[in-house]
Amino acid sequence: MEDMLYFKDGDHAILLTHHNRTIIVQAHKQRFLRRDTLAMLLSLSNVSCTSTVAIIESCQGLILASVIQRCAAGNGKIFNLTSGGNTKSSVRLTSTYSILK
Repeated sequence: MEDMLYFKDGDHAILLTHHNRTIIVQAHKQRFLRRDTLAMLLSLSNVSCTSTVAIIESCQGLILASVIQRCAAGNGKIFNLTSGGNTKSSVRLTSTYSILK
């Protein structure tokens, strides 16, 4: 009887594998902003195709790129305000999506 239980154990056993959590290599550059937090931020801010949005951020253009993707098909306006002289990422994003007309 024990031999039969050992034989059937391989067919009906549930195998669980523990995976370590994946960590962003340089998460401090995005201010530890997770995907679900970004989705909630965009949802609560009510950004749509025809909205006018002013963005002040320090996440290397992550929020700006998300707003651009959400407003890409409409006639909305996006203003990116920075607290320093580094506007290279925002200029590259706006020229890629041709927002400035």
